[in-house]
Amino acid sequence: MKNVLVYVGYKTLNYGSVLQAFATLEMLKKAGVNPVLLNLNGLWKEIRIKKIKFYVFGGDFLFLIQSKGKMYRSKVYEKLNPAYGALIGNRRKKFDDFIQTMCSLSDEVSTFSEASVLSEQYEAVLLGSDQVWLPSSVVTDIYTLNFVQNEQITKIAYAPSFGIEYIPEKYTDQYRKMLRSIDHVSVREESGRKIVKKTAGIDCPVVADPVLMLDRDEWEKCLSDEESAGRDYIFVYLIGNNKWQREWIKQYADRCNMETVALIHLDEHISYDESFFDKVLIDESPAGFFNLIRNADSVFTDSYHCMLFSLIENKNVWCFRRFDDTRTISTNSRLYTILLKLKIEGRLLNRESRVEDCLHKDIDHADVNERIKDLQKESWLFLKKVLGSE
Repeated sequence: MKNVLVYVGYKTLNYGSVLQAFATLEMLKKAGVNPVLLNLNGLWKEIRIKKIKFYVFGGDFLFLIQSKGKMYRSKVYEKLNPAYGALIGNRRKKFDDFIQTMCSLSDEVSTFSEASVLSEQYEAVLLGSDQVWLPSSVVTDIYTLNFVQNEQITKIAYAPSFGIEYIPEKYTDQYRKMLRSIDHVSVREESGRKIVKKTAGIDCPVVADPVLMLDRDEWEKCLSDEESAGRDYIFVYLIGNNKWQREWIKQYADRCNMETVALIHLDEHISYDESFFDKVLIDESPAGFFNLIRNADSVFTDSYHCMLFSLIENKNVWCFRRFDDTRTISTNSRLYTILLKLKIEGRLLNRESRVEDCLHKDIDHADVNERIKDLQKESWLFLKKVLGSE
């Protein structure tokens, strides 16, 4: 069985990122190979330093403030408020425990040079999904797979996202070199496919997020709790700080006479969330996040992965844009791509959406499930071809 080293940035306190890393390993097992997750415990410091230097000295300091400023302020608040810090610390421990117990990890490395030596043990190295191809990750040579020096090792990019709509001209050459150095490229969004074609002249497929490559019964077998908590609540998972979205959900819940249960303080500390919803949770584990969706009546979110899990669990999910499309830090393209592919574009809400128009408006999950199966088929064809597996 072929051994595959998987490189995914799972070290953030993001439920989607951690569960996506787990899904990537499970997906590869189903594809007939032996996957091992590149252990980032020692490498993460070098990754962070490279990114900070890029933002500070590369002329993109404004982007750093826009995309990460609130998160850094939240870290300061975590230090100043011991009670809040304890809850976030507990969440962090649960994330670490999940990775340690649910994922096969490689030996720990501290530098990319050590990662290069480690890669010699594998027939292939696969760069996993998420927004790994932002300029801060490509220009700094973080998520490029350039650390894989042996040309006999197959380099694969599975469903990465650029996180931006176009490549700044000053970085075009670096992106072109990076893309052409990878043996097999796939992307997660239509916009990404266009970027790859324009930048490197490569025709690549759009494949399914690893989360969608596991079926509902597979997810529940791995993560579900023993007892269902019932389906008498609306689960709210909002990463962005858009107060009008909270107010919209409250109106909807009042009309349905249902309780709202929210997982809060995600990318940043949002103080008003603590009193906005009927019940709030902070230190849930990745499995707990999944079960909050599984046991809910319906879901409201601005999260791409929360939406995917809601669809897997056949929930009536409604989505918000986290960012305006005009903002450079917008991540909306991946949302648009999957909504379009699944023919549920009407589940995207905006300020003009009326609560009464959304009441009792169910998703045709039978149709969505079939469309997900179609996405899976295309993705399995790509994976098995590039892995040389049966």
